[in-house]
Amino acid sequence: MKGGCWGIAVDTGYNTTEEFDNVVIRGNTIKNVGDVGIGINACLNCTIENNVIIQEQNRGFIGIAVPDKIADKGPEDAKMTNVTVRFNSIYINLTSSSLSQAGLRVYTEGQNHSIYGNTIHFAGNVGTAKCFLYNTLEVNYTTIDYNNCYFSDVPTTYWAQNGSSLLTLSQWQSSGFDGSSSVGDPAFSSPAGPNYDLSISASSTLLIDKVPTNLCPAIDILGNARPVGSMCDIGAYELLIVGPDTTPPRVTIVNPKVGSYYKNSSFPIIFNVTLNENGSVRYAIVKKGGTQ
Repeated sequence: MKGGCWGIAVDTGYNTTEEFDNVVIRGNTIKNVGDVGIGINACLNCTIENNVIIQEQNRGFIGIAVPDKIADKGPEDAKMTNVTVRFNSIYINLTSSSLSQAGLRVYTEGQNHSIYGNTIHFAGNVGTAKCFLYNTLEVNYTTIDYNNCYFSDVPTTYWAQNGSSLLTLSQWQSSGFDGSSSVGDPAFSSPAGPNYDLSISASSTLLIDKVPTNLCPAIDILGNARPVGSMCDIGAYELLIVGPDTTPPRVTIVNPKVGSYYKNSSFPIIFNVTLNENGSVRYAIVKKGGTQ
């Protein structure tokens, strides 16, 4: 997607009572949309997980908004309960200092919300960036932890806005949340356009094996099983660990041919070896009687 339209929204919009139950928004890649990447409203027992959100358009932006269109929500609509936002990867790169930017917002209303396993990278060098928007006075949160946020060169940055308070990670941790979260480079593979690749590698040490397995979805955005290591990786991608190839090489004897017999004469010995990966083959020539 590209342009002014929002990415994915599950919203209220009528004058009658509205409610969305058990909605799952999973496995999407959203690039350069309008003001919000993913937004929900009046949603009960809803989950947003394993999504990639990228914004390089110069416009105010929130990666995930819960709720999103607050002004359009009527008093008769359901109040959000048990919303889980987990294992999403967000990359925001703005170049205008007048624009607001936030990674993830869960506030205004509701009970038992959980936010964990998300990674956010602000790559621009202008304006103010806020990783997370909360309000503990109005909203009850069950779990907020195992998140990662990186500010690069943004001049003014905050880990969280809690109501009107702007907080660093250490200040926010004093509230009892995000005790295992981190500030630092997630080392996405190639996040900027045209590649837009937010997968991770062995250098993504702040993301790898950070989330307990009881909090993990069964798969990542590509359908790969979680976890690969002892715990799950933060973000939409689980790093696959590829071990050495233990398949034995294939050896084909070219000369002498099977059944050939040479007596008191020299002859070439030729064989072909096929390896499954770079390596070498040791060999020995054994004479009749067992001597080399």
